Amino acid sequence: MRNPTILFACLLWFCHTLCLAQGYPIQKYTDHQGLAQMQVYSVCRDSRGIVWAGTGFGLSRFNGETFTNYTTADGLLGNFISNIQEDTKGYIWISCGTKGLVRFDGKTFKPYPFPKGTKNGANPIINDKGEVFVFPDGKIHQVVGDTLLPIILKNMPSSIREAKLNAVFFIPTKSLIINTENQFYNYKSGVWQLINFPENSRILVTFKDKIVLKFSNKALEEVYFEYDGVNFTPFMKTKNEQVEVIKSLNHDFVFSAGKNLYFLKKNTTQADFIAPNPPVANDFSYLNQPDGATLWIPTEKGLWQLTRSGFRQFSEDQVPYCWGVVEDKNKQLYFLNYDVSLQKFDGKTLTTIPNSIFKFGSETIHKQVDWRSNAWYYKPLRDKYDNLWLPHVAGVLHYDYRKWEFYSPKQDNRLAFTIAEDTKRDKIVACGNDQLYTIQSKALHSIEFIKDTTDIFKGLILSVVVSPDKDYWFSGRGIGRYNPDTKTFQYYNIDPKNPVRRVLGLYFDWKGTLWAMSWDSGLYRFNAKKDIFERVLREYFTDVITLMEQIDDEHLLIGNLRGIYVLNLKVFNQTGKIELKAYNQHNGFMGLEPGQLGTFRDSNGYIWITSSSVLTRMNPKELDLQKRPISTYITKIGTQLVPFVGKSEMVMLSNGQNTASFTVESIGEDKPFRSQYSFRIKGFLDKWSDWQEQNLLMVNNLPNGTHTIEVRSRNGTLETTESNIVSHKFYVAAPFYRSPNFYKYASFGVLFLLLGMLYLWQQERLQSKKLGDQRQRIEEQETKVRFLQVQTIQAQMNPHFTFNVLGTLQHLILNNDTQKANENLIKLSSLIRNYLEASLLGDEQVGSLFKHEIVLSREVELLEMYIEFEQLQYENRFDFEIVLDGKLNPNNYRVPPLIIQPFIENAIKHGLLYKNSEEKGHLRVHFLSLDEDTLICTIEDDGVGRAKAAELQQASFKKYKSRGTELVKRRVSILNEMGYDIVIKTDDGVKGGTVVTIKIGYK
Repeated sequence: MRNPTILFACLLWFCHTLCLAQGYPIQKYTDHQGLAQMQVYSVCRDSRGIVWAGTGFGLSRFNGETFTNYTTADGLLGNFISNIQEDTKGYIWISCGTKGLVRFDGKTFKPYPFPKGTKNGANPIINDKGEVFVFPDGKIHQVVGDTLLPIILKNMPSSIREAKLNAVFFIPTKSLIINTENQFYNYKSGVWQLINFPENSRILVTFKDKIVLKFSNKALEEVYFEYDGVNFTPFMKTKNEQVEVIKSLNHDFVFSAGKNLYFLKKNTTQADFIAPNPPVANDFSYLNQPDGATLWIPTEKGLWQLTRSGFRQFSEDQVPYCWGVVEDKNKQLYFLNYDVSLQKFDGKTLTTIPNSIFKFGSETIHKQVDWRSNAWYYKPLRDKYDNLWLPHVAGVLHYDYRKWEFYSPKQDNRLAFTIAEDTKRDKIVACGNDQLYTIQSKALHSIEFIKDTTDIFKGLILSVVVSPDKDYWFSGRGIGRYNPDTKTFQYYNIDPKNPVRRVLGLYFDWKGTLWAMSWDSGLYRFNAKKDIFERVLREYFTDVITLMEQIDDEHLLIGNLRGIYVLNLKVFNQTGKIELKAYNQHNGFMGLEPGQLGTFRDSNGYIWITSSSVLTRMNPKELDLQKRPISTYITKIGTQLVPFVGKSEMVMLSNGQNTASFTVESIGEDKPFRSQYSFRIKGFLDKWSDWQEQNLLMVNNLPNGTHTIEVRSRNGTLETTESNIVSHKFYVAAPFYRSPNFYKYASFGVLFLLLGMLYLWQQERLQSKKLGDQRQRIEEQETKVRFLQVQTIQAQMNPHFTFNVLGTLQHLILNNDTQKANENLIKLSSLIRNYLEASLLGDEQVGSLFKHEIVLSREVELLEMYIEFEQLQYENRFDFEIVLDGKLNPNNYRVPPLIIQPFIENAIKHGLLYKNSEEKGHLRVHFLSLDEDTLICTIEDDGVGRAKAAELQQASFKKYKSRGTELVKRRVSILNEMGYDIVIKTDDGVKGGTVVTIKIGYK
């Protein structure tokens, strides 16, 4: 070699680390993912696609996305689940160790307990008629109705009636294979036949047409046999980790050998290593799973999902972060791990290639770009001369099997994002930042730049491909086409309304059709006749497309961030019909987010697919292209479980609710990365709802009555559904105030109620006003009547008083005291005028009775004038005094007129005048106040008293009947009705005479 450094580097190639070949995709589920417990003892994948796992701490139900766990709290007889089987009707039978069997219909656990004291449990045996047998403690029992009964099979040999038995059901002969400790019998319809099984063998599992047995020979080998009902055929021997496959099987078989777990795929004689032995459960019934891409394995380290449909993979530990794959002429593969390493794989071992051997001209690459020495990019290739070209941040790395050497522009912007080969011109075409450039494949490897002024050249160019007619197509901010011969450009916008679109990649299929992968709007295909890009599969892909690769003449591989899809390209081109199958963690492709432009086809026809997690190898010949429709199920309505067996009963929403929740799920191997659901309710929501990933569907404000909900699911981001439509009836009986239109009707009702109340209030208001007006008129009339009554009383009083005073004047005139009579006549006229002013009320004064009170000072003045008139008439018969309490201000009190005067008149006429004429009488009028509103007037005389006055009055020839006091009492009664509080009390004096107390107040 020309350079010892290269020689040394080449020697390093032999210092590779032994790596296991790419393995089967295995998804491991533990309690971290929701499994009831790590130790899984049994597995059953039922006819619906639901996976049931029996653990030491309960039963786990897995729908492909989530686990639901059941324990004794839910109805199991015990938490140790040793076996799970499905019968012909779809019921799940669960063996709870030594406790008994439980039948589950999706809603209810029906227990069948073993006899008390059972020490050894047993698995259920289900025949073709759906009859269930079980052998606890080796004794035969059968499920009969709701009971587990001990039975004796017809014609059972007496030699084995007390033996401990076990059995399996053999489908080809529709018979039970019953074994004791050292004998096997075939039992059917009362006929017993002894079978000469190999000595010390035990039955591992029964398949549709075979029984697999195993026994150990003296050489410590484990020999596996198949029994078809007639012959025993050995098919495999194992000793420690050595495995010898004698003949192929027509079914898959998983087994342990030494410390490892192996997989013998049907119709092959090569047992593939799976993993170090977990170990696996001794009950091999889990191998009786429906045909499909996956096999579920119960292990001591969780539930394992083994995919057996054309996929193998390198783990992330083996191949850290692969962005590109290429194969050299010796069929050795190179893995470009971004920012990690470059690896070589020869089919058995992985070797890391040290970057110290890479040359950039005469200098090593690590001196030029040591901080990004492993910054590999996309689409490495092998040219027609079998040399390798690898895109890198520093340019393009060339390998001619003698040396590694970089070629790139001599400037800072050296990036080669992707590359392509122009076989016509012997050039490698690279795209990078703001430019394209070419490198001659041979000779001096000269570099030529390709650049333009359009938007595509104002950013990173993401992809470049060479067409069959040798034009260069490139993409980024749109799509460009370059003719190297004419050096002309042509540009395309995949969306004329939005000219700036990020196109991740371009791909020519085997017929020369160009496809464009958009970042945000799906997939496009070039129509050469119209010279435009047309969007395709619009209903299926709505966002980023990351990769494309043709699988064979009929199928095209498409990838997006959720997984990969296989399109039947032949059918699509011929009819336009879309047949698409998804691959993801449910059926074998374990890569997360398939890599950008991350595909490569090797010389064996295998397709390598990069991703953010694992590097996957897909074998198109083994690829399971059968489309299996996904199924949709309603598992709960509210909190009520919905059975999956038998006729579904109508569910009534509890607690008078009209808000319903529905828990749904999508089952199937071909289900999407994440399921999406849509629903409708007949007669209420007739239009399908928007798609949602949440599997809890909510419906509010349901009207009362019977409803039917329909649910469907679809393949993730794909816009169409291939699932069945499942329906279920339910009943709503909610209070009226929870009806969907309650608030609308209630609003109208409240509005009408308010309008009604407003109307009634208005009518009440008018009626009240009318009644008030009537009442006011009546009150005014009543008040006027009362006022007129007062006027009448006063009118009745005034003539009586006037008569008395005129008598006094007459007496003066008769005595010729004309001057005095004249003076008193003037006083009389003043007195009468004042009394008339206090008595007369006009119409304008109605309702203002209190305004016609007179001040106390004026009342006292009138009383003095009246008493003086009486003294004129009865000269020297009595004297008087009017006393006002010292605290009393007579100008601050008002009193009704002519209340006090009649009692003073009585004191004079009936008390003082009846005294002996020689004895002069005394009259005392005293005023005092209790508070601001109450006045007390005391009229006290020292006359003959009430009794003597009555006696004298009775004996008098001319009886004088006082009208004044009677009128006053009637008047006081009316005044009290109108707001006064007047109390009149008459008592005998202490030393004779009479005392009248008048209290004048207000209510």
